[in-house]
Amino acid sequence: MIHIESAGTIFRKLMGCFWVTYLAKALLLVGALFLFAKMAPSLPPLAVGPFWALLSAAASLGFAYQVVVRKTYKQYALEEGGRLFRLNNGRAFWLIAGFIVSAICAMGIIFEAPKWDGGEWLMVLFSAPLYAGVFAVTKTALKGEMKRPFLTARLIAWSCGAVGVLLCALFAVLVFMQPAATFESADAAFLAAEQPFSQSPSVLLSEAGKLTALVDGLTTYGVAKTAEVSFTGYVIARLIIAASALFGVAGLLGFCSLKGSELRRVFLPLENLGEKDVHRSIVRRYVVLAAALPLCLTALFAAADFKAAEVSRMGEFTMAEKVVRDQVGIAAYLIDGKYYDQLAVEELVGEMKGRSEELFGKLESEVVPLVNASFDARLANVDSYLDWYYSLPADYERLGNLITGSVESYASEQFKAKIEEGVDDSQISGKLEELSGQAKALKSEFETRLADCELSDAPTWLLTAQEMSPTDLFSGPLGPTEKLLEAPERFGVSAAAGMAGGILSKKLVEKVLKKEFFGKIVGRMSSALATRAAGGAAGAAAGSVVPGIGTIAGLAAGTAIGVGADYGMLKLDEAQNRETYKQEIINTIEEQRAEALASLQGDN
Repeated sequence: MIHIESAGTIFRKLMGCFWVTYLAKALLLVGALFLFAKMAPSLPPLAVGPFWALLSAAASLGFAYQVVVRKTYKQYALEEGGRLFRLNNGRAFWLIAGFIVSAICAMGIIFEAPKWDGGEWLMVLFSAPLYAGVFAVTKTALKGEMKRPFLTARLIAWSCGAVGVLLCALFAVLVFMQPAATFESADAAFLAAEQPFSQSPSVLLSEAGKLTALVDGLTTYGVAKTAEVSFTGYVIARLIIAASALFGVAGLLGFCSLKGSELRRVFLPLENLGEKDVHRSIVRRYVVLAAALPLCLTALFAAADFKAAEVSRMGEFTMAEKVVRDQVGIAAYLIDGKYYDQLAVEELVGEMKGRSEELFGKLESEVVPLVNASFDARLANVDSYLDWYYSLPADYERLGNLITGSVESYASEQFKAKIEEGVDDSQISGKLEELSGQAKALKSEFETRLADCELSDAPTWLLTAQEMSPTDLFSGPLGPTEKLLEAPERFGVSAAAGMAGGILSKKLVEKVLKKEFFGKIVGRMSSALATRAAGGAAGAAAGSVVPGIGTIAGLAAGTAIGVGADYGMLKLDEAQNRETYKQEIINTIEEQRAEALASLQGDN
């Protein structure tokens, strides 16, 4: 008949197996660390304090066990009943000292665990079976080498050390697989440092988290600078920083491997070597002390957290914030309710100002010569205009226009046609549009890069802000750019206005029409044409004495006399007024040139 054992029996047998018990405790420890790491930033102080106390108590008992075993070894060399014998048998000091050291190490794990990534958690999980393997190998190596009271302690110590070294080696591999972080400044490294407790309900944890982030940031910055010199040095520096937490995990695994009988030795009187079957009772005061220490730590944490919350409400900045501000405080500009890195903004402003001035300088080097060439061409046309003006064909055109239209309109149109002959200002328009497009792109780049300077992740308490208006910000570096953006419109180039040449000629004609000399030209032109028209009519009347032939002869005679008179009057007018008109036209063109250049530069 087959006998089937109950589940309870199987469970008890499994729990009686040393390695099953160890793995259960180790995985429970790793699971508790993982859950705490994920929940710690939101846990209340009443939950954080007890967990810290329990973790410290576990680590301190493992430490105390090693101390007791070492005391047992020393006890053999001391005379029973002596003062040194009694001092060696006590352990209150080591329980307290070990708990304090363990509490510091446990707090380090509490602050580091929330920052671990997937690779580091896999490494910690792997450390549980790794410790079992190292322990088994070490036990085989020490078989028959050490006496029973000291064997387990030596196995645990050596196994913890070996696992710590192996974890460091694995960590070094992870670091080698990742690119080295680079930071321009210590404050940038601080901002990049993880701060999982920044929003913790525990003010004490939040304050300690800020100081830890400061240390991490400064350390990371120093390590990053090391990486610039030597990547191997960078890995070693990272390894030294992580070693304390990794050896702390190894120490906790060592505590998990302690049997209950071995752990009891912490609270028992020291045994004498060679004694067998001697009953020794637990020293209660050690048990009370070991239990009281975690309770005291829990109460102390709660009281410190309450006091920290009280102090934080009293001032503008907490103590931790003041320390961090003194070390890595960030100067900032407050623009439209947003904070920007002052140094980055000033560097950007300096660069953009230089590029803006360089771009604006292209107006002087590329556009101004085109404008001057345009007006020089108009100046060159002044003589050809006057030559045409003082010619008989032009005079008769004016006479015909007197009958069909306005003399002033005709005069302005002919002035424009002759002065603008051969002048092409399309290059001015094209160049202005090109430079305006570059100015627009530069402004857009400035706005984009300014957004990159925003300190969106920086806490406001870290910032020393100076308010600045957007107008002040843009007017400095982009002042020339803004002028360049407005240059086409000021100059009259737009989609509606058309090419620059039309604008220049239009403004020139408008200016000429307002000049006194042009009014005189139109007045003399109208008077002379009216006189000539009357002279032609008188010649025709004189020829009418002889009907038919007399009229024709009279018209011919009048025409001949008129042509001669017209030519004579034109030459007389040219001799008297040409140079005056020429200078007036030249002065008007130069005035328009000055206005155009001033408009181009944004000086009017």
